Amino acid sequence: MSRSPLAAITDPGKDYLDSFSMLAQRIREGNSFSGNERNCAFLNRRDGSFVDMSYALGLDHPDDSRGIAITDFDGDGDPDICMTNRTAPRLRLLRNDLSAGNRWLSLRLEGDPSKRCPRDAIGARVTVSVGSQNLHRTVVAGDGFLSQSGKKLFFGLGAKGDIQSVQVRWPAGETEKFRGISPGGVYVIRQGSGVALKSQNVRPTVSFAPGEPEIPEGSGVRRIRLSQPLKLPASMNFTNLEGNNVTIGSLVSGAPLLINLWATWCAPCLVELGQFGQKAGVLEEAGIRVLALCVDGIEDGKRPDGKQLRELLQRTGFSGMAGHAGKSLVNVLDQLVLEAVYRHHDLPVPCSFLVDKGGWLTVIYKGEVSMDTLVSDRRKLGGGPDVARREAMPFAGIWADKLLATHPVAVSSAYREGGYDDDAREYLMEFLSDHPVVPGQQLGARQSLQLADAHFNIGDILSGQGDHRGAVSHFKAAARFNPQSARMRSRQILATAELGDTELAKDLARKMNNEQPNNPDRLTLLADILVLAGEKGEAINTYNAVLKINPRTIPAINSLAWIHATATEDGLRDGARAVELAEFLMNAPGARENPDFLMTLAAAHAETGNITKASSAVRQAVAHARQKANEGIMVRLEEVSGKILKGQPVRD
Repeated sequence: MSRSPLAAITDPGKDYLDSFSMLAQRIREGNSFSGNERNCAFLNRRDGSFVDMSYALGLDHPDDSRGIAITDFDGDGDPDICMTNRTAPRLRLLRNDLSAGNRWLSLRLEGDPSKRCPRDAIGARVTVSVGSQNLHRTVVAGDGFLSQSGKKLFFGLGAKGDIQSVQVRWPAGETEKFRGISPGGVYVIRQGSGVALKSQNVRPTVSFAPGEPEIPEGSGVRRIRLSQPLKLPASMNFTNLEGNNVTIGSLVSGAPLLINLWATWCAPCLVELGQFGQKAGVLEEAGIRVLALCVDGIEDGKRPDGKQLRELLQRTGFSGMAGHAGKSLVNVLDQLVLEAVYRHHDLPVPCSFLVDKGGWLTVIYKGEVSMDTLVSDRRKLGGGPDVARREAMPFAGIWADKLLATHPVAVSSAYREGGYDDDAREYLMEFLSDHPVVPGQQLGARQSLQLADAHFNIGDILSGQGDHRGAVSHFKAAARFNPQSARMRSRQILATAELGDTELAKDLARKMNNEQPNNPDRLTLLADILVLAGEKGEAINTYNAVLKINPRTIPAINSLAWIHATATEDGLRDGARAVELAEFLMNAPGARENPDFLMTLAAAHAETGNITKASSAVRQAVAHARQKANEGIMVRLEEVSGKILKGQPVRD
């Protein structure tokens, strides 16, 4: 269960972010939130206990249910159930066919606004006296999660006993009695009238026959028209069949482009390439150029050579542009799809992307694309935001929010996933220039958070590029827009230390730590700054203090193990302790795929002289760093691996 932040502008804690991430992953994978638990319905035994009647009533569906609404949709006087699910079937209508022979009563209330009562009488409370019993119902709005029951009130009256009285307490406090009510009818009660009017209980003309849901087989083919196009990085590139790098931006400066991802082992891909060849004249007339990028060798680097691909493409009949897709290009496209489609698995092959001139990703095709659909989509490019929003919907309707905007940090994160940090920074800077802040202007919480996130991510990019002065400036801006964010204040302080002003950074870190002395994250920040200041001995003491507060503080464990394994000072090195910490670190989720943690483990084993284990760890680190295309860690790994493979300890 996610631990929600207490306020919109409070920086979310790690527990919340971790649990939210796991919940989001379950959505993407199509899994149930409830662990496949069946729905439950309980009968009130009127003695303070309940009995599970789910199976007996036919309500124990294995659905991942969300909203439930009570109404009489078949017009027979008893309440039925409408249920919505996150999984199929998305809607269930559960008709009440119980036949107990008991009597019933249904009331619909109408309030008088001149008497401080809403027209639909929300808040009115009705008491029906039958025999020795008083039955109570209240007119409510929004009575369930993502649901609203009908406003008719239903009363089960039992097998005998006359209705002695019907009394309504209206929202303003006035109490009124009504006459002329008998069992077995639907009545309208109007405030101030004192008399209930019998209404005809309309029966629907549509027959409701029970049946099992028919869930069609998925074809795997999907067309996703974006309601707001996403900008591709200007420097996103591929390798053509001649071995030269070509930027996507150079191909979309004046006309649309269809990027098609395919593989030599994929039979549907080869069929689709042949269709592109057969329809070349139609595509040319429509102004569509196709770029076929082969994804073979993305993971292992074993690409087929250009000559092989050219011969294969010629056999299919394809004659357009072609080349090799790099991992960075695929990562960007994958992340942009994830930004557009929350429940998204890895990109399939074939998969195509219709990019409008200027580099705007507009339509995504998972699976084979219909030529007619492609030509139709091409004709609707450049139609403006209203056309984009209309085309993005699978059915007619009106958008509730015409100011829908793509989150700039999400798009820049997709760029960074592909290694296009400069494009990510420029994209965020362009966003800031389009949203200037006038001195004295009052910003809403949402806008402030968005500006803070943009500045924070620019600072993070600049920090990774070694521009610590620029990073400090943007971290300061981030903290100014979101002053309650400990994360943004921490990065500002760390960047100050990286800039060289370690004394100021230490003072700021100590001040921040004094606000919450037992906060392990803030104490870890102080220890990190002590390392940058060259005070490794004091940093070790501080990291140990962190682990006394929380022995599972991963950043502190990693940093402490690294110092004990690589310190140049003899008195600070402790290989056995470094291995102990690094091995403990490996138990953390995802640690064995983390190149940075594996590098620490390798350095720790190297310090104890166990070159075999050190070499194994560093090879794993290199493999995972290459898989993630993390150039920053690769630079450090080359230096570390060079020493370890020579049987030398690592010194930092």
